Amino acid sequence: MSLLLAMLLSATAPSSVGVHMYSNGRDAGIARSINMTNCTVSCVLDYCSVTCAIGDGGTSGGIVYAPLDAGFWLAHAVASLPNGKDLGALDAGLVRNVSGTPIPYVGSTCGAGAFASSEDNNGNLTCSIPAGTCAGGSAGNLQTNGSGSCSAYAGATCAATKYASATSASGALTCDVPPGTCSGGTDAGSIQFNGNGGCSGLTNLLGDGTHELFVPVTTAPAPPLNNYVKPFALQPLAGFPPIPWEINSVIGQPMPTGVLSGFAMNGTTPPWRKMCCFAGIGANSSAPTCQGDDQTAPTVIAGAAGVAWDAGNYYGRNLKHIYQTAGTQNTNAGIRMASVYMWRGSNIGGAGGGLYWIRFGLGQMTQSTARVFQGLKFGSSSVIAANDNPSQEANVVFMGHDADAGNTNCSICSNDGTGKGPCTDLGSSFPCTTNNLNGFYDLWFYFAPSDGGTGDIKYYVQRLDSAATASGTLTSDLPIDYAQGTWQHVVGSAFTANTTAQEYFIGNCSAWGW
Repeated sequence: MSLLLAMLLSATAPSSVGVHMYSNGRDAGIARSINMTNCTVSCVLDYCSVTCAIGDGGTSGGIVYAPLDAGFWLAHAVASLPNGKDLGALDAGLVRNVSGTPIPYVGSTCGAGAFASSEDNNGNLTCSIPAGTCAGGSAGNLQTNGSGSCSAYAGATCAATKYASATSASGALTCDVPPGTCSGGTDAGSIQFNGNGGCSGLTNLLGDGTHELFVPVTTAPAPPLNNYVKPFALQPLAGFPPIPWEINSVIGQPMPTGVLSGFAMNGTTPPWRKMCCFAGIGANSSAPTCQGDDQTAPTVIAGAAGVAWDAGNYYGRNLKHIYQTAGTQNTNAGIRMASVYMWRGSNIGGAGGGLYWIRFGLGQMTQSTARVFQGLKFGSSSVIAANDNPSQEANVVFMGHDADAGNTNCSICSNDGTGKGPCTDLGSSFPCTTNNLNGFYDLWFYFAPSDGGTGDIKYYVQRLDSAATASGTLTSDLPIDYAQGTWQHVVGSAFTANTTAQEYFIGNCSAWGW
């Protein structure tokens, strides 16, 4: 770098002695002395200049000088300063220094849908896609975001007869079979079932487009679950007629159905038997007719009379027999099955058990202390005692009334082999011994097979001439479990003279295991 010194010689006396100094076109003040080493003086008229070479960098007079080849930026070009970088040609705005050369900064942008997450010292941007968004891909298609780069969503489908129940974030479908529908299966003609979206045919149940067709089996299937009923057909030998059967989850034992049920002695597991007895037709009929696996006729205790059909009321429209005691104390009337046949079951697997139903009515009772027994007695078929309360009877379960009950309501009672059994009062909706018609009832008892004496007896009562119902489970004071029993339907006069009790027998049914 060179230092330009200008000395101005004035014709007038200077106000002070010295040389006025200029450096790079700027006034540097008055120098009192100048070291002329390496300096050249040039004069034109009254103007002289001194140029001194002070070397490549260094210090002179307290001033630090840049090297001779140092570059710098100028607002406009100066011919005498060849190392100056001219900024005058640049547009207004930011300037980038690219390897020492200033160039205009034209800016930088990110693509649509992206944002500048950072910028380097050269103005270059790092562009990112916001979370959950996607840019690019094929026009008109849904896009999938693959780590910031997008591609067209190819779509997804479910198989025929299925529907998309859910879609994931990546567009994958969850396909399900609509409820109640099924596709697939392999067995021609077999009825299909839906096994969690995949179908298969039932092995022993076919269809011809109109009806179900049972394929016969030689052994009974296992009981179903969830209180279901499983029908099937047993065939002891090919060419013999198949016998319809069914098995349910509550009883757990197979039982025959239909006309051919009498031929149902198949295999080593005895089937349940059945018997029903109904009031006969005609005013002169006094004993019911029984049908089923046991054709034994019931025994009339006393006081039987048939009643003609009458459309006038509910009582008259039911075919029934009336049983009424004589007008003396301690007398019975009614009907019973003299042969014992059902039993509760011991600890033999699957043995015993029974279901019993009776439809009966209770007529006019001239005393509220009349006795009523509608139920089962085990261990004996002897008639309920006429001079004692029904709850005193051993090994019984029944709906009825004791003479000393203290009310006119019916109760559910049970008793084991000793003492007097407990009774549950059914309330005023179930009258037993009012001096009036006391209602018509359906009564059910059920005891499971092989309870081993530790099981229970369930009951259900429905009044037929009103909306009243009652139900429950008996767990104590239960009748003997290892002896057979039978049914009895008895009313008894009170323990005083000149009283009568009346009942209506319509019918009963029983099913029992061996």
